[in-house]
Amino acid sequence: MSARNKIYDVFLSASNRDAELVKVVYRALEGAGLTVFYPEAQVLSREPKIAEPMRKAIAECAAFVALLSPSHVKSEFLAFELGGALMWEKAIYLLLDRLTPKELPSFLKTYESKTFDVKKIETLIPAIKASVEPLSDHDRALLATTYLDLGIDPEQLSFEPSSLDLLTERFNARSDAQISSERLFRELVRLRKQRKLPRLPHRATRKASAN
Repeated sequence: MSARNKIYDVFLSASNRDAELVKVVYRALEGAGLTVFYPEAQVLSREPKIAEPMRKAIAECAAFVALLSPSHVKSEFLAFELGGALMWEKAIYLLLDRLTPKELPSFLKTYESKTFDVKKIETLIPAIKASVEPLSDHDRALLATTYLDLGIDPEQLSFEPSSLDLLTERFNARSDAQISSERLFRELVRLRKQRKLPRLPHRATRKASAN
């Protein structure tokens, strides 16, 4: 599978200064069957923003994992990446290296209950896998139908929160389960990358048929 079509389970936020430890964490997660996005080249513009590949990876992943070392815990990159994860309502986990939960800065205190010692990374993996679990076949088929009815490409949905909310509202009205917009969006992306998402009718055709 090409990088473009790769389906990421985990967005790994870490410092390039911790390269050796990052490799250990990356291999542990990948070895457990999880696909991991790690932005090795982090560059801020004059108006700091998350680069497009990073934005997409955060939007499409199931879990956000921050490897918090003394060199990363107060990083401006961490703040930007975490902000993206919060916006998309991702499951957030903190891996601590040479830090204790009590040493976390105030903006991370909310996640004290989701902290893990990096030396015991195997205890984190089951929690991530629970977040990664795909929809049932029934709900996946229902999502495809709702997506066709709405007629908006997943790429547009990532920029139009109101449209994603509408898709979620329609899906949940038809389904017995109440599923979050984040999970539905991630499933649409998964289906698209696996080439299992129905193609939308051409806009002109749709307009013509509507008339």
